[in-house]
Amino acid sequence: MAWSLLSFRKNPDIVKMGNQAISTNTTFDFDSWMKLAKDDPATFERRKQAAIDAFFSQLSPEQQTKLRHLQWQIDMEIRRSSSPLGSCIKLNRLMMDSLAKQKAALDFLLSPEVAKSNPFAPQKKSGKVIPFESRNQS
Repeated sequence: MAWSLLSFRKNPDIVKMGNQAISTNTTFDFDSWMKLAKDDPATFERRKQAAIDAFFSQLSPEQQTKLRHLQWQIDMEIRRSSSPLGSCIKLNRLMMDSLAKQKAALDFLLSPEVAKSNPFAPQKKSGKVIPFESRNQS
């Protein structure tokens, strides 16, 4: 752990992910990406996918699998949404749910009593199943 903190202080373009040091030394020009998305959505998508693949290529196979699954969830939420604002709201909810699960796990590890009263812990949804009768009864 000390190595990753020390490395981060020496070089903020390096972060530690698992046992690997990952370079984050990329320049991101928001305005040019936004213009590309408006002017040429197909090229934007190809370049976005290339940037994602380049990042994933730095990771271990296990990390790639986990992050590709997460990226698939993100892509599906964007695709299912009817508007950019709607996808932003859905992605924010996905992120907050993940954060709540992590906080609940940490709380449980630190103190099982605190975990029981955690208002951020994911709540189990329950419901009553109502049987329906078939329309085609003989």
